[in-house]
Amino acid sequence: MITETKYDKDTLLFKKGDASDLMYRVVKGSVRIVNGYGTENEQEIVVLKDGSFIGEMGIIENAPRSTDAVAMAGTTVASIGFSDFEGFVKDDTDAAIFLMQTLSERLRDTDKKYLDAVKLLNEYYDEDEMEDSELNIEFKQIKLRYGRSLRARGLFSRVENTEIPHHSVNAGGIIFSEGDPGTIMYLILEGEVDFYLGYSGKQKLLIGSAKKGDIFGEMAVLDNEARSATAVASSDVELQPVTVDDLPAFLKENPKAAMILLKNLSGRIREKTSDYIDVLKFASDYVKLNSSELAKTENWKDMMALASYYNLLQTQPYMMH
Repeated sequence: MITETKYDKDTLLFKKGDASDLMYRVVKGSVRIVNGYGTENEQEIVVLKDGSFIGEMGIIENAPRSTDAVAMAGTTVASIGFSDFEGFVKDDTDAAIFLMQTLSERLRDTDKKYLDAVKLLNEYYDEDEMEDSELNIEFKQIKLRYGRSLRARGLFSRVENTEIPHHSVNAGGIIFSEGDPGTIMYLILEGEVDFYLGYSGKQKLLIGSAKKGDIFGEMAVLDNEARSATAVASSDVELQPVTVDDLPAFLKENPKAAMILLKNLSGRIREKTSDYIDVLKFASDYVKLNSSELAKTENWKDMMALASYYNLLQTQPYMMH
């Protein structure tokens, strides 16, 4: 059951380390997200206003709270339990889609920061100069993760909706190309699909595959961004397209799909944030060892400003604006 509560005084909704049994949405007022609430070292991270979701990634991933949340006096908050989520999707599909869109935007933003940081590091890092250093092993691991950073993942399976027309693509056919505008996501009913970066060039890179029961292309639909990879049928495939206009009805009929989709986005944000933090730490260690020219760039200042807030970066995926 979704309940609304008005708080007449400042009230702790949850504290760091608590089990995540509810997520919240600010109906009216504001909620402070802090570290060390009520201590001498209390640090305010952000203040969330009307319409913001709080604690959604904790309930989606069944993970403990990473910060404290304090409802300010006069604030009304709606609480949604895991068992209520399907009802929430059916009753307020627009809010569920907004939550997906916000997660998708957060993922793209974190991914862009990560990719920019790796590119900058790659420009200045000298593997020959650091040949005898343990950093070289770490650097190779970073490059390997970077090469896989845009890999595709299936999102959910066993979707029972059959009202949307099917679409057939022969083996070798291009379903969409990198850079195309995204208006449709696809559920694979039969066959397999591969995803490439630079598909039309000499150095095309296979970054992932999807099979029957997987859905792909969802991020372009959710946040209206261009396709990040080229999708190619690796066998004859049957696809069920879901357009932006179809999405509300699709989710109403398949509310479980919404949760699994959110779990996928949430997991990818967590993974990408971890990758980003690792790159910032590595870059900091590298500069300390060899006084690299990297430290003189404008981008470096921005990177290290973020690197000084490792704890903040780790909590960002749990907060929605």
